[in-house]
This record gives sequence, C-alpha cells and structure tokens, in this order.
Amino acid sequence: YNARTQQSRASGPRRKSQTGSDLPSPPGVEVVVPPPPNPRLITFQLAEPMEIVKNPKRVTELPLEGAVFFGLPNDGDGSGRGWLASSVFGPDPIKLENYSDFIEAGQILKRTGSKLAHNFLRINTAVPGTLIKKEKPYSWEDRPRGNDEVTMWWDEGYEVVLHNTRVAATIALQARLKGILLDWEVYGGNVYDFKVQRDAAKRGKGLEETKIQVRHRAKQFMGILNEVYPDMTLLIIPWLYDRPNHPPEILWDPFADGLIAACNPRMRIVEGNEFGYYIDSLNDFQEMYDYDYATAATHCAVPHKFLKQLDVGFGLYLDRDGWGKDPELNASSASWQIRVENALRVADSYVWIFQNGPQWWSGKGLPQAYIDTTFKALDLTERRRAAQ
Repeated sequence: YNARTQQSRASGPRRKSQTGSDLPSPPGVEVVVPPPPNPRLITFQLAEPMEIVKNPKRVTELPLEGAVFFGLPNDGDGSGRGWLASSVFGPDPIKLENYSDFIEAGQILKRTGSKLAHNFLRINTAVPGTLIKKEKPYSWEDRPRGNDEVTMWWDEGYEVVLHNTRVAATIALQARLKGILLDWEVYGGNVYDFKVQRDAAKRGKGLEETKIQVRHRAKQFMGILNEVYPDMTLLIIPWLYDRPNHPPEILWDPFADGLIAACNPRMRIVEGNEFGYYIDSLNDFQEMYDYDYATAATHCAVPHKFLKQLDVGFGLYLDRDGWGKDPELNASSASWQIRVENALRVADSYVWIFQNGPQWWSGKGLPQAYIDTTFKALDLTERRRAAQ
C-alpha cells in the first residue's frame, strides 16, 4: 500500500510512493503520517436512500460500499427544484424539515448495518451559482449558464449560503452519512470566473481583493461544517487545486485555500481527482498520486495542513468510451477490472465511479460482467493488502 513515511529531520520529511520514488514535502513542512490507506469503492447516481431501503437485498448484489446522494426533498418533482445538491449556493433558504424522509432513510441504512456505509451528500457550488433572486427557486433547467453575470462573494446574501450550509451539514450528520462531496464544476453560474462577478464590479473590487474575499467566504463555509459536523470527510471534485494552465482570474484556488486553512484537524479532505477518468495503468495512477503530494501542495497557501489532512482518491468513468449496443467491444469488462484494481492499489481512501448510461441500482444498461469483474477487483485488492 502507499506507505507515506517521514524520514529523518536531516533529510526532511518525505512521502514514499508505491513505485519506490521518494517525494520531498514543501520546505519546513512536517508530515504527519496518516493511518494506512483503506480505499472504498463508491458511486454516483445509484439511487436516493428512500429507494434503497425498500430493497436491501439489492445492496448485497452490488460491489459498492457507498453512494453520492443529491438530497431529494420530501416533495421532489423530478425537476431538480429543491434538490439539496443544487440549492446550497443559491438565493433561496432551505428548510431541514423538507428532507425528513431523506434523513430517516439514511438512518435506516446505518441502523440495519447496510454495506453502504460510506455515503456522501453532494453540494454543487455553481448550481444555481448566483444569489440573484427569481420569483421561483431555480431548477436545473433555468439555472444561470456560461457567461451570465452572477453574484456571490461580495453579496450580503451570502448569509443564505451559510444558512443552507448549516442545513446541509445537519442533514449529513443526522442521516449518518460519511460527509459531503463538494463539486465545484461549473454546471451553472460561474462563481469562479472573476470577469462575470456583478457584485465585485458594482463595488469596484479588483481581482486580488476578490481573491481575499473568496478565501474569507470559504472560511465562513468551513466554519459552519466545523461547528455542525467537525469529523466529517469532505470529498472534493473535480480536483482540489487547479492546474497551472488555467487562467489567473479563476477563483477556485483561493476558495480551496480558505477550506484547508479553516478545516477542523479531525476532518479528512479527499482529493477526488476526476482526471482519473482518463487513465488506466498503475503507473498513471501513481504519477497522479505523486503530483498531489509533491506539486499540488506548492499551490496551497497552507501546505502543512494540506499534507496533514489530505487523502488522495480517484474518479473512474465506467462508460468512458461510449458503450452503444456492445459494451465489451469498446470498453471490455476485463479492462474495467484492471482500472478498478489499479485505482484501489494507489488511492488513500475513496475511488468513486461516474457513469452516464449504465445504472447500478436498476441494472439497466449494465451487463452482469461489469458487476462480476468489479467484485473480482475488490477481492484481489483485499488479498493483496492482506499479503503485505
């Protein structure tokens, strides 16, 4: 497994990779050795817990230990309006009592000892991705898009975001979930593009001032999580720190800095690594892992906390190459098994699966061979770990 070790102070703290290369930590940073990795396989788009608890036998037939939930309200109509995942970073306050069915189902999963013990509540930071109010709450269909002007970081309405964050964290805690998955991909209003920040422009705030404000807002957001659920796991996708080829007006890195700086020491921060969609080999996964500990830390304003509290995970795209009518032709179940094995051999904690067409819960569009080979990958992972 990934033996993350600390050498003598003379040579400085280092992390050891599976391939045998030692990775230096940023200067002056002492690495605290975390527990040995124990990666878990979870998925997006399984089903909401209210549906899962109605068929506990189906859970045992799937090679999964958790799921990412959208947080369907009691009166959800399928439009996305009111789904917690797409409501937190918006202008409309949400109410805890509207998610009582979700909470109860999560408690049942935990109480009955379901193998789905590593579940996350999703929060999209860019859906709707604005604090501009409308007559009705935003749905997925009428959310802001692309270059639409938005308000967020300088807007006094951010208090609503903090209220919603408190509700979301309370739901995650009461539903006995492992934590929150924070997705900052811009599906809606681009809160991370400085050029479309209407509130910054109205106040005459420049880019550097706005970066400071974004860090402040992230600390406020994290402060709520600390208060409500301090030992949660926070899984962040698409990735934790932006890659250096992105334009400087992107505001995600300051938000990430605020999260890391303010997070409770009991919290684990998981780098979700959506780039795992596009790689296959053990060496590729190891290089990505090494990047996060050696290079990504240099983009962080608080690398000591980054290295103490970071876990590295990976995202896998099940039907990445498109399946059509013959999945084995374009993406064989055997190659899928190898990808799962390699990701699990390298990851610290979570490997998560995304899919567009195949459905784990109903089985629609998902040949049994892919379920079988995923089980086999998990079994081999356990046997290899036991043999070390």
